[in-house]
Amino acid sequence: MNIRYTVCNGMGSPLASLRVWLLALSLAGCAGNAVSPSAHTWAPQSPWPIEDIRLLPQPVGHAGGDRVMVSEQAGLLLLNPEGAAVAQLPGSFERLDVRVQLEQQEQVQVATYDRDRQQVMLVTYRAAENQWQAPHWIPAQAFAVEGLCLYQREQLTFVFVLGTEGQGSQLLVADANGWLATPRSVRAIGVPPGAEHCQVDDRGQWLYISEPHAGVWRYPAHEEVEVQRHPVAMRAPFGQLSQGADALALSAEGMLLLDAAAGNLYRITGQDAEHWQVQQSWQVQQQSSLQAEIAMAEPQQVSLREEDNTWLLLLLDDAQQAWQLRLPKPTVPSSQQTTPAGNPVIPVLQPSAQTAPVQQRGDAADDPAIWVHATDPAQSRVVGTNKQRGLLVYDLAGNLVQSLPVGRLNNVDLRYGDEFDVAVASNRDLNSVSVFRIEHGSGHFTHVGEMPTNLTAIYGICLYQPAANEWQVLANDKDGTFQQYRLAIIDQQVQGELVRQFALDSQPEGCVVDDARHALFVGEEDTGVWRLDARPNQAEPQPLQKTPVLMVGEVLQADVEGLALYQGDRSYLVISSQGNDSYVVLDSEPPYALQGVFRIGLNAELGIDGASETDGLEVTAANLGAPYEDGLLVVQDGRKRMPDGNQNFKLVPWSAVKAGLQLAP
Repeated sequence: MNIRYTVCNGMGSPLASLRVWLLALSLAGCAGNAVSPSAHTWAPQSPWPIEDIRLLPQPVGHAGGDRVMVSEQAGLLLLNPEGAAVAQLPGSFERLDVRVQLEQQEQVQVATYDRDRQQVMLVTYRAAENQWQAPHWIPAQAFAVEGLCLYQREQLTFVFVLGTEGQGSQLLVADANGWLATPRSVRAIGVPPGAEHCQVDDRGQWLYISEPHAGVWRYPAHEEVEVQRHPVAMRAPFGQLSQGADALALSAEGMLLLDAAAGNLYRITGQDAEHWQVQQSWQVQQQSSLQAEIAMAEPQQVSLREEDNTWLLLLLDDAQQAWQLRLPKPTVPSSQQTTPAGNPVIPVLQPSAQTAPVQQRGDAADDPAIWVHATDPAQSRVVGTNKQRGLLVYDLAGNLVQSLPVGRLNNVDLRYGDEFDVAVASNRDLNSVSVFRIEHGSGHFTHVGEMPTNLTAIYGICLYQPAANEWQVLANDKDGTFQQYRLAIIDQQVQGELVRQFALDSQPEGCVVDDARHALFVGEEDTGVWRLDARPNQAEPQPLQKTPVLMVGEVLQADVEGLALYQGDRSYLVISSQGNDSYVVLDSEPPYALQGVFRIGLNAELGIDGASETDGLEVTAANLGAPYEDGLLVVQDGRKRMPDGNQNFKLVPWSAVKAGLQLAP
């Protein structure tokens, strides 16, 4: 990883006098005309010791409260610029983060740590009532709380809690209706040991955590994104920080970062995870030539509000003295400016149910299928593979009703027959096809046997039914080979006849067949989706005749995983775009018009997390009863959250897909 730094204004060592001096901000980051910052001490009108303080993005209410303070003695206070208390909540608090809501009614959401209860407290100030509302508390964590920060997206509010010895957690604490009566644990997260300071960029959905004596790290804040951390600014010799990283405040261009031990305050800009620049530093030492000089103890906290042409800063030192500074807002040179990509907003749909997690940890759940009961749709089943154990059968509420431990099954598909229905799954233990009989009335699955194949690493599988009671299995290998077998079950014995073989250039997995149109859709993981003729032809044309449906690119991002057909009044192909945790819907007939892309997010009301890193999926247009009158989509969830757990499958009403993508009725 190539981390670039630009260091300006010198990086001298601090002197024992511990005086903060401010270098003039320049319009281009390092060069330009010097300006004189204004600076003065600031304190609440009553002599309360300050534990932490945050500037609001703008004043709220008629009283003009523009900063929130916590104190061990005075509690939680909303103050105006002159330090007068606008609203006060008694208690003993430390650590603080805030968010301001202006859309429907002016209110301030606050998270702080209640020292007496040793719990994180959540509370709202409503400007219309000019008072703090009844507080809520997060259940006590299993670790001592060292820091916290809020995160908001899509009318949801989360809190990140930092603990001792690298422990941390993310909790869902509010939805569009306000604070949840019972906050929900979303996930455990590993944080740098000793970390006390964090901030979240809500717009970019990035979590920033300071590691003392090391530097600042950036993590994805969204719980469904793979956890990776990237260095932002590091201690020398790996970066240009003098001693390490402590409190930080985010700005539109990057952040302000305190190095408390060295007494330095840095202005850092960033364009992406790998390119950050230390643009300026303010150092702790005495300089007689400076235009502004502030005598303060070791700085502990920093808060920033961006105004039209200025930055307003509050610095808090370890003597609990606050300093207010007003500086010209720096102008980022055009060479460093980034233009928003302008990508369309991807709808986020909510699951209505989820299955019980699979029993095995790690990468286990893989591919689902849906069995529709012929006379009682409510008795339909969701079938899923556990690629560490076998086949799982669930009811529509997600309860496990059957487990068939027949081996490491990867993908599954099923079809219907006159006397019984049939399901097949790729068995990676035996490089065979596991065959199951499904009873019409009960939906009971019975393992009939194994159909051997000539494949060396069987992977994906799908069924083709060219006529009633005729089933053909298409199984693929990781090397790109497909084998097509005619399947028969005679006297409870499995028989298979190889009728076709062909190959793609690279690894496939997902496949699905439109029986009526004899159309086989196959996914080549790094390339895209192809359509072939499903009918076997002993004289297979060379080269293989395949039609591109949708290639990997901006919309469909590798790996290409599960494929499924929604066959209602209109027929749609649904694809798992694993590379960006989304699902693509397009017409299943040429020219394969793109109908839209969506993601699956959490359902706060039901306590169901979203879906990500999806392998397989399945969809049906059958009316299965509320809420699945328009059909059902089932997807594998590669990251089980809220709480952390083994993988499972998520159920989404097709009506939500139809509404989210505005599909034709």
